[in-house]
Amino acid sequence: MTPSVMIAAGEVSGDLHGAALAAAFHELDPEVNIFGTGGVRMKQVGVELISETTHLSSVGLIEAIRFLPSLSKLYTQLERVIEERRPKAVVLIDNQGFNLQLAKLAKKKSIPTLYYFAPQIWLWGSWKAKKIAGLITHVIATLKPEEEAYKQVGAKVSFVGHPFIDTVHPTLPREEIYQLFGLDPRRPVIGLLPGSRYQEIRNHLPILIEVVNKIWKQREDIQFILPIADPFYREKIIAQASGLPVTIIESKIYDAFSICDLLITSSGIATMEATCLGIPMIIIYRTSYLTYFLGRLLLKLPYIGMPNIIAQRQILPELLQGQANPERISVLALSLLSDQKQREKIQEDMASVVKMLGQPGAVKRAAQIVYSYL
Repeated sequence: MTPSVMIAAGEVSGDLHGAALAAAFHELDPEVNIFGTGGVRMKQVGVELISETTHLSSVGLIEAIRFLPSLSKLYTQLERVIEERRPKAVVLIDNQGFNLQLAKLAKKKSIPTLYYFAPQIWLWGSWKAKKIAGLITHVIATLKPEEEAYKQVGAKVSFVGHPFIDTVHPTLPREEIYQLFGLDPRRPVIGLLPGSRYQEIRNHLPILIEVVNKIWKQREDIQFILPIADPFYREKIIAQASGLPVTIIESKIYDAFSICDLLITSSGIATMEATCLGIPMIIIYRTSYLTYFLGRLLLKLPYIGMPNIIAQRQILPELLQGQANPERISVLALSLLSDQKQREKIQEDMASVVKMLGQPGAVKRAAQIVYSYL
């Protein structure tokens, strides 16, 4: 009987990492059956999707409420599938709230559980850290602080490095990228990234639309691009950006990033992608006041952007909550665009962060660890 592996990813970032892991896994053994939850990227590399879940992710307790009925139904479905198919291993990717429940289920059924991008106990601190570690057979760590934190609470953990070292790079020469997207190489480009979750797009997209209006009134030479992270929200994004000088990007996202002079981005996966590409950015985030208050209470460091957290200092500007308003964002964006030395300093600092992410081959090393359980 052909062995199978289950990969459980929730948000867009998990789908991205799950797809890269599945592709590396198929290189090791093309016969292994991989099924699970995720999105279009995992499906494209041959993962059998039990359910598409990228639109069910959220940040915060209040924000998660609207998804609870769907997640409860999904859990019941996965419980039945796991019982019927008995995978040799379950790989959980991020999505802590839901995936820790799956970890409990897998442990109950004596199925090895590997966590890739495990709960960030090293960042948030957690009185449940030992309990979390006890649910996980093996932590596949992508950052050194993550490895150290899980070792301290007794988990079996292996550091593989960050997969973006392997996966984040442009595929085309700069001249071809400008031609592909119909952009003028003589004019500056600002990338707009509202996020990939429902509440991020709801909270950030109207602000970024207003930023475009404010900047355009002062600098008509600036070009704007808006990549779509999750096709589920495609129509909503296109509708709100209609009539503005904004180019919608639906493919070759890293190529599009690579020609940007500046990004204005929601805190999240895009900040690390941009860091690997060396693109200066402004990090913004707005959420409910309760979620923000709880986050500030729990977060050990004064930053929310992962590049700043890894650097242990603010190398990239962050505008949060009320500070993330169109006026402040547009003023800061225009200031950075006109200050080449400041952008170069930011790029130097980002390069130092990239050096901390480990060596190439992270995805293959992660796949080999999973394969060892088969």
